[in-house]
Amino acid sequence: MPSRQNAQVVTEIEREAALHASIEAFEPVVPYKPIYLQSCPKSGTMLTRNIYLHFVGLERAHLPLLFELHEMPAEPNRWHFFYGHLPGVPGIFNRFARYHRVLIWRHPIDNVIALAKACFDPRTDREDYMEMQSKGMRVIDAIPLIAHGYAIANRRMEPFYKAYEEFYLDWVESASSIIEFNQMMDATRGGLSPGKAVQMLAAMGLPYTRAWSDRVRAGSSAELSSTFVANTSADQRQEQRAVARQELLKSLQSAPLHVAEEMARHLHD
Repeated sequence: MPSRQNAQVVTEIEREAALHASIEAFEPVVPYKPIYLQSCPKSGTMLTRNIYLHFVGLERAHLPLLFELHEMPAEPNRWHFFYGHLPGVPGIFNRFARYHRVLIWRHPIDNVIALAKACFDPRTDREDYMEMQSKGMRVIDAIPLIAHGYAIANRRMEPFYKAYEEFYLDWVESASSIIEFNQMMDATRGGLSPGKAVQMLAAMGLPYTRAWSDRVRAGSSAELSSTFVANTSADQRQEQRAVARQELLKSLQSAPLHVAEEMARHLHD
């Protein structure tokens, strides 16, 4: 019987093959400027990345820049598209000065719930996630840990407000455009008028093409996603949202004032 790790490798290989085949069905378009897509973890990065790839193609898309800028290539001019999670530290914005910098925003409650769900991905090899699973924890139990931070199995996670500050708020002033996760989801469901589609593509730094909806639909196909989504009932979702709001508000007592004010504004909506 194959191990869980080997089964995951096969799954990832199959997913990548399906992604490549889907992308190659479309002729690449050249964006107005090279694009950098910045986001908090679990805020819709992979969905948006897959949609971008169905426009720009694979040959001009770079591997993700995850938390460290040292992965930036020495000759970035050949690349049309970068994406990742980079903290907004001094000096980093100059590296992307000539790029169309797209920032994804996802409501903090939904972002925290998505991070909590990721802890229960059966394909994971993260020791902290595996320990949570071995203890019989549920998504609802993980939400306070994500909100306040934790140290489990030699892995330390900062409170969520810290990620929100570093990966979102610190980028707001330098962003060329900000795209809301829900707007991207509307686009995947065909819920945008032609006028709204033109606006969305412009915000993404992409030229309008008549086949835009086909590209978005192909890029958002569930079989291309590497994200594990736990089944959730309507009652469970309501409970999770209530707990996430409550725990995030508690966590803001320790947050810098500008972060607390920004997040609290959304939590009281």
